Amino acid sequence: PLAIGGSEVRPVIFQPLNFPKGIDAGCGGKISFDLTEFATNAEGNTELKAGYEISFTFTLDYDAAETQLIGVGPAPAQTPSTLNLDATFVLAQSYDSIEDWVNSESFQNILGTADNIKPVYAAAGETSCDGGTFTDVFNCSLEQELGAYTLYTTGITEATSVVPPIVREPIAVTVAGNVVTFQFPALRYVDNPALPIATDYFVFYNNTSAASATFQVTGGARSLHSNRNYEVGMVYMD
Repeated sequence: PLAIGGSEVRPVIFQPLNFPKGIDAGCGGKISFDLTEFATNAEGNTELKAGYEISFTFTLDYDAAETQLIGVGPAPAQTPSTLNLDATFVLAQSYDSIEDWVNSESFQNILGTADNIKPVYAAAGETSCDGGTFTDVFNCSLEQELGAYTLYTTGITEATSVVPPIVREPIAVTVAGNVVTFQFPALRYVDNPALPIATDYFVFYNNTSAASATFQVTGGARSLHSNRNYEVGMVYMD
């Protein structure tokens, strides 16, 4: 167990691609965190108490081997930059398990759902850069343009759509015991956002090259920053 005010980095498990690709969106690699030592103390009691912090950091690179071009091209010379993300969840209440925490309405609303994340692209109105979920932060931090191509949407499965009714997919988080797995969406760039289904487009898949998780027993939130140098930090009250 951790001392009051202490912090410790826990094991990270990398997992390969394991979902079939669709033409609308594809699935990048997953990253898993074993939070067993976060979840309970030496006596087997929960450590997920109100006021505790759980921080995650991610370094995402695009996977050149998995890039897909649909149409005649040509491909843009530019590629997505390495993206560094971190998010700190400050527990506003206690939870009995990692599963209870991740499946809570509070966590899901912070992570982002199909109903509360903003559009990645909009000719008018709000976009992900106006949103406040972790998925919105991820989408807004991506290059919005690569040469003649515009970032139109992001997604994980074929459920992601670019024609009405629009279906958007957030960052996916699943739990197996005390292992939490994050999956970041693939990126779809189109050469004509006015006709996204009829134009050439690229799909870039993410490869998680580094990650860490830190647990802190503390009563206060840390102030993290967000900037356009592709380093993004958010603190969420959960």
